[in-house]
Amino acid sequence: MLVELGIATNDDFNIVLRTENTDLLKELIAFFTTARKIILLEEQVKLLFSNPRLPRSSNGLGAMVKTCIERGAGYTTSIFLSGAKYSSWEVKYDCVKTIIDIDDEDSLQTLASFSTMKYWVARKRIITYIRRKIEFGNIAASDKAIAQHILSQIISDGKTPERTPTMRLAQETLASLQGQVVESKKVISVLFLAADPSDASHIRVGEEFREIREKLQLARYREQFDLHLRISVQPEDISQTMLNVKPDIIHFSGHGTKTGEICFENRSGVIQPVSPEAIADLLSVFSVNCVILNACYSARQIQAIAKIAPYVIGLKQAIRDSAAIAFSIRFYQALGDGLSIEKAYKLGCKLDFKGLKNI
Repeated sequence: MLVELGIATNDDFNIVLRTENTDLLKELIAFFTTARKIILLEEQVKLLFSNPRLPRSSNGLGAMVKTCIERGAGYTTSIFLSGAKYSSWEVKYDCVKTIIDIDDEDSLQTLASFSTMKYWVARKRIITYIRRKIEFGNIAASDKAIAQHILSQIISDGKTPERTPTMRLAQETLASLQGQVVESKKVISVLFLAADPSDASHIRVGEEFREIREKLQLARYREQFDLHLRISVQPEDISQTMLNVKPDIIHFSGHGTKTGEICFENRSGVIQPVSPEAIADLLSVFSVNCVILNACYSARQIQAIAKIAPYVIGLKQAIRDSAAIAFSIRFYQALGDGLSIEKAYKLGCKLDFKGLKNI
């Protein structure tokens, strides 16, 4: 209300940033992410980080800070250093994801403060980030010493168990930085795209994603998978998401029409159908190993995408949500246990329903 009246001052913001009301803090973070005319000062962002009532689960603080930086706030990822001292691992992990997403000249230096986190997924993200910078030749000579320090910390502090994929990846990446040639196992990036338009029958995309995430987290080779989620997907979102994630596997969960279109959402949240040819044309620009279309009537999509992806799995007719989710559970259980895509597909089909089609 103060902002709407045009009388809000920095002192006003500082007062509310100290609030003990967690729900209010959630609203503030969302507000500062979307309010175009407001840029928090560096000290105000640090004030948020120091608030012990900061929302912990999916707090969105990192997205808010990234928005402020993109608007020209005049400070860099160094403001995340206060986040490294926060007691909640969720807040720290939110910082790690955002620092990597920003990917500026200070990102590696800032990540060094988070390399002592015990949470294995955060460590895996940091290692993978360094690995990709090496692979794409984007690591400056001045950053190599920082990267070696981060990797050495992860390898030697005892928080990462021996004989795990994370430890092996850290050792291989460090060896690569030191000029050694090491055969490594690729981290598989999985992109889960979900669309559930308001003018279509409701489907349980959230439950399907939770099941996939749980099965990969419990899998024997869980640290060889990097799972990404994008919800309420609009057609124009796909290309940027593909550039950011560079997925090996794309999993779409949503609706399909009887004429073969995949139903994304428009800006109003209602159905925006996309033709099979348009999807295939877009994906042809990228190197995707497997596409899973957990949407009814996707046979036409399969035929089009099969020309540019080695593996395509979809549904030739309508099936129940429970059956589609059951397939996903079995499929990702098998992948996480080291089985090939072919065997994972066969295991996923060992169910009490028909309708899955692989081309």
